Formats: sequence, structure tokens, C-alpha cells
Amino acid sequence: MMVTLTALVLLLAGAGFALRVAGEPAGSVVVAEVNGDPITVWELNHFAGEHRASVIERYSQLTEEAVDETFWHQEKEGRTPMEALREQSLADAIQMKIELQLAREHSIIESVSYESVMAQMEQENERRAAVVAKGGPIYGPLHFETHTFIDFFRSKTRTLLLEELALGELMPGEGELERYYEQQLPDLMPAEDRIIYDQYTITYLLEGEPNEALRIEAGRLAEELRQQLQSTSLGDQKLAADDRIHTEPGLVLDSANASRMYRSENALYMALHESATDQDLAVVIDDPASGSFLVVQVKEHQQGERPAFAAVRDQVRKVYLEQAYEDYVTSKVAEAQLVLLPELEEQTMGMTP
Repeated sequence: MMVTLTALVLLLAGAGFALRVAGEPAGSVVVAEVNGDPITVWELNHFAGEHRASVIERYSQLTEEAVDETFWHQEKEGRTPMEALREQSLADAIQMKIELQLAREHSIIESVSYESVMAQMEQENERRAAVVAKGGPIYGPLHFETHTFIDFFRSKTRTLLLEELALGELMPGEGELERYYEQQLPDLMPAEDRIIYDQYTITYLLEGEPNEALRIEAGRLAEELRQQLQSTSLGDQKLAADDRIHTEPGLVLDSANASRMYRSENALYMALHESATDQDLAVVIDDPASGSFLVVQVKEHQQGERPAFAAVRDQVRKVYLEQAYEDYVTSKVAEAQLVLLPELEEQTMGMTP
């Protein structure tokens, strides 16, 4: 998540901070400090790996030039792709460091250093190997690599930190939770309407495969049926009795099947909701997955009812705390004392220098 930093201090070389020592691993070089704790090249490179593809996509759209050895250093819209990658990676590294610092304050972890995180990885890998050797079950990978363990460790730490903050700084009162529920009602607990509709299916499969000639004819027939449905009553619809049309009257979309339909039949789901406000409007949908045209017409639309706060209090509390946590961390990032070291500008994060 990108954040806005309110205090950036550029420390010039020789102003009191130790520079790289001869023989020191390149990854251990400190490129910035957050509230006195270092951010190393290792940490910067971790997040660079997550952002590299999106930066390439973003900047390659701004030019027709090939992505070659000069790509990272060509200025576009006021900065180079390398600068953008470095900025995004640093922002994420800062946020992670702030979260780890908060976890340290609450005695969840002892150290926020990269070396400490890697030591935790070794311990976790040893533990998993021991469990597997005894024939026991484990969840997740048999062996963590650096890039996967950082996300695992951060997620685990975040969960414990959120639990601690929920008992203190972020603890919401009942009134606050209920107000939050009322204010965020449509987003938190969207009520699924009950829609009753008729569906007509016209296939264009031939021996199980789509046939273009049949598809054209099915599309013409579907449009003719759509117009007829909107202009006449069901008893007068000649096409409804056509043996090429499979008719299913009185189908229902409600909370029981909405989630499944949204995932597997999204076009149908969206068409029903869009036409529910204008009943008797017929809609044609081409469904390549089933090799058919669907014509649907909403016959009845019943507004869904949202549950009372008491019935969903625990779910509301969970969503409230997740948002409160994000806001809390963002505020701590904005308040952080940040020092950027000259070594930061030297980092190419695996790209051509």
C-alpha cells in the first residue's frame, strides 16, 4: 500500500552514520532508517520483486520503445522507472518496519531487523522438517524461501498485533460499532434482492461444439424473442412454443444462489440486477461457456432485507478493526522519523545499472 510521508530527511554522506564496511554483505547495506531502525537492501529488494512487473507494465505503456537495458533510466512523466520502483519498494519497506515496531512494543516480537526475520525463517523451516520427519501434518510449504517467508511472517505478526490493539488502542465501543454498521451498511452487508425471472435458452452447439452458422441463427431468434416478450403477453408469444427454445419459467435469484451465480454466471447475474428495476424488460445474453443464447425477463423483484446489528455484530467488529488497523498504521507511518541515506540512490534492485 502506498503511503504519504510527511517528514523526509536526507542525510548527506559523512553526517554521522556508518557507511558500508569492507567485506560486508551487499544486502546488509542500510539505505534508510525509520524511528532509528534500519532498512536494508535486502528488505528493499524484497518489495522491488513485488513491484517490478507493474512498473514495467506502467512505463512500457508510455512509450513504444522496447524494454531493454536503457528502459529503467529513461525519464517518463518526470521520473525514471528505476525511481518509481525504488519509491514504491521503500514505501512498502517503511510500512512493514512500522508494523514490526508496533509488534515489538507489544512484546509480540523481540527484534525488527531483517536478520531476526531470517533467523525466524530458519527456526520455522527446522520445525517443519522435524514435523514431516515424524509423519505429522503441516500447513503451507514444506520449506520457506525468503520471499515467501517474509509475507508469512508479516501476516502472522499482523494478526497477533491486531488482536493486541483490539484490546487497547483500537477497542471500539458498542455504540461506535453500531454507528459504523449503519454508515457502512450497503458495503458491509449488501442485501441480496429476490428476483423471479423467466429464462429461455437457445443453443448453437452441434455435436457438442459451437457452430457459427447456428450461432448466427440462434442470435437472430433470441433477438426476435426478446422483442416479442416485451411487446405481447405470454399467451400471445408464438416463439415461446418454438421447439428450438428451452423455456424455464419462475426461476429465482436470491441469497441462496447469488454467490454461485455471481462467480460462475456473472453475465446472467448482472443482467438480472440491471433489468430488475425495469420489470418486463427482456435481455439477451450470449453465453459461450454453454454455447447458447439466454433470453431472461424479470417477472418479480423483491427488495432484500439487511440483518439487524445484533445478528452480525461479530462480523461488523472484524471489518471495523481491519479498517481501524490500516488507518492506525498509516498514521504511524506519517508520524515516523525517516532518514534516507545516500546509499538508497545507488540501489538498482537487480536491474541494469
